[in-house]
Amino acid sequence: MSQSPTSLNEGQTGSDRSSAPKSSAPLPTGLERLLTVEIPITIRLGATEKRLQEVIGFEAGTVVELDAALNGPVELLIGGCRLARAELVAIGDAYGVRITEIASPDDRLKSLL
Repeated sequence: MSQSPTSLNEGQTGSDRSSAPKSSAPLPTGLERLLTVEIPITIRLGATEKRLQEVIGFEAGTVVELDAALNGPVELLIGGCRLARAELVAIGDAYGVRITEIASPDDRLKSLL
Protein backbone atom coordinates (compact mmCIF):
# COMPACT_ATOMS: atom_id res chain seq x y z
CA MET A 1 0.00 0.00 0.00
CA SER A 2 1.42 3.38 -1.03
CA GLN A 3 1.56 6.24 1.43
CA SER A 4 0.77 9.85 0.57
CA PRO A 5 3.75 12.21 0.65
CA THR A 6 4.00 14.69 3.50
CA SER A 7 5.73 18.04 3.08
CA LEU A 8 8.77 18.31 5.31
CA ASN A 9 8.43 22.06 5.65
CA GLU A 10 4.67 22.58 5.75
CA GLY A 11 3.11 19.41 7.20
CA GLN A 12 0.24 19.45 4.69
CA THR A 13 -2.13 16.53 4.36
CA GLY A 14 -1.87 14.22 1.38
CA SER A 15 -5.46 14.67 0.20
CA ASP A 16 -4.61 17.09 -2.62
CA ARG A 17 -1.73 15.08 -4.07
CA SER A 18 -1.87 13.02 -7.22
CA SER A 19 0.58 11.81 -9.82
CA ALA A 20 1.37 14.31 -12.54
CA PRO A 21 -0.33 13.59 -15.87
CA LYS A 22 1.75 12.04 -18.62
CA SER A 23 3.00 14.51 -21.22
CA SER A 24 1.10 14.44 -24.48
CA ALA A 25 3.82 16.30 -26.37
CA PRO A 26 4.72 14.53 -29.63
CA LEU A 27 8.15 12.94 -29.69
CA PRO A 28 10.55 13.11 -32.61
CA THR A 29 10.40 10.03 -34.84
CA GLY A 30 12.24 7.01 -33.45
CA LEU A 31 12.36 8.16 -29.81
CA GLU A 32 9.43 6.00 -28.66
CA ARG A 33 11.78 3.06 -27.95
CA LEU A 34 13.90 5.23 -25.65
CA LEU A 35 10.97 5.84 -23.30
CA THR A 36 11.66 2.57 -21.47
CA VAL A 37 15.29 3.47 -20.68
CA GLU A 38 15.87 4.20 -16.99
CA ILE A 39 17.97 7.28 -16.26
CA PRO A 40 19.54 8.36 -12.97
CA ILE A 41 17.99 11.37 -11.24
CA THR A 42 19.98 13.43 -8.74
CA ILE A 43 18.38 15.70 -6.16
CA ARG A 44 20.67 18.59 -5.23
CA LEU A 45 20.08 20.02 -1.77
CA GLY A 46 22.86 22.59 -1.98
CA ALA A 47 26.58 22.99 -2.46
CA THR A 48 29.62 24.58 -0.90
CA GLU A 49 33.35 24.85 -1.42
CA LYS A 50 35.98 23.92 1.14
CA ARG A 51 39.76 23.99 1.10
CA LEU A 52 41.39 20.58 0.77
CA GLN A 53 42.86 21.04 4.24
CA GLU A 54 39.34 21.34 5.68
CA VAL A 55 38.08 18.29 3.76
CA ILE A 56 40.98 16.19 5.01
CA GLY A 57 40.00 17.19 8.54
CA PHE A 58 36.39 15.96 8.17
CA GLU A 59 35.34 13.29 10.63
CA ALA A 60 32.09 11.72 11.78
CA GLY A 61 29.99 14.52 13.25
CA THR A 62 31.48 17.28 11.08
CA VAL A 63 28.76 19.68 9.91
CA VAL A 64 29.14 21.12 6.40
CA GLU A 65 27.02 24.20 5.72
CA LEU A 66 25.39 24.39 2.29
CA ASP A 67 24.38 27.43 0.24
CA ALA A 68 20.67 26.58 0.50
CA ALA A 69 17.92 27.66 2.88
CA LEU A 70 16.60 25.00 5.25
CA ASN A 71 13.11 24.92 3.72
CA GLY A 72 14.18 26.12 0.29
CA PRO A 73 13.70 24.32 -3.00
CA VAL A 74 15.93 21.48 -4.14
CA GLU A 75 17.01 20.88 -7.73
CA LEU A 76 16.16 17.81 -9.80
CA LEU A 77 19.10 17.05 -12.10
CA ILE A 78 19.43 14.61 -14.94
CA GLY A 79 22.89 14.27 -16.46
CA GLY A 80 23.97 17.33 -14.48
CA CYS A 81 21.26 19.49 -16.11
CA ARG A 82 18.57 21.06 -13.95
CA LEU A 83 15.15 20.01 -15.18
CA ALA A 84 13.04 21.06 -12.22
CA ARG A 85 12.84 22.56 -8.76
CA ALA A 86 11.07 20.69 -6.01
CA GLU A 87 10.35 20.53 -2.31
CA LEU A 88 11.35 17.66 -0.07
CA VAL A 89 8.54 15.42 1.18
CA ALA A 90 8.40 12.40 3.45
CA ILE A 91 6.78 9.25 2.09
CA GLY A 92 6.50 6.93 5.06
CA ASP A 93 10.08 6.65 6.30
CA ALA A 94 11.65 7.62 2.94
CA TYR A 95 12.38 10.92 1.23
CA GLY A 96 10.75 12.10 -1.97
CA VAL A 97 10.31 15.34 -3.87
CA ARG A 98 7.27 17.23 -5.12
CA ILE A 99 8.03 19.13 -8.32
CA THR A 100 7.12 22.81 -8.01
CA GLU A 101 8.70 24.19 -11.22
CA ILE A 102 9.67 22.30 -14.35
CA ALA A 103 11.19 23.11 -17.73
CA SER A 104 8.99 22.90 -20.81
CA PRO A 105 8.76 19.48 -22.49
CA ASP A 106 10.86 20.78 -25.41
CA ASP A 107 13.58 22.09 -23.09
CA ARG A 108 13.57 18.82 -21.11
CA LEU A 109 13.96 16.76 -24.26
CA LYS A 110 16.76 19.01 -25.61
CA SER A 111 18.70 18.77 -22.34
CA LEU A 112 18.52 14.97 -22.40
CA LEU A 113 19.71 14.53 -25.99
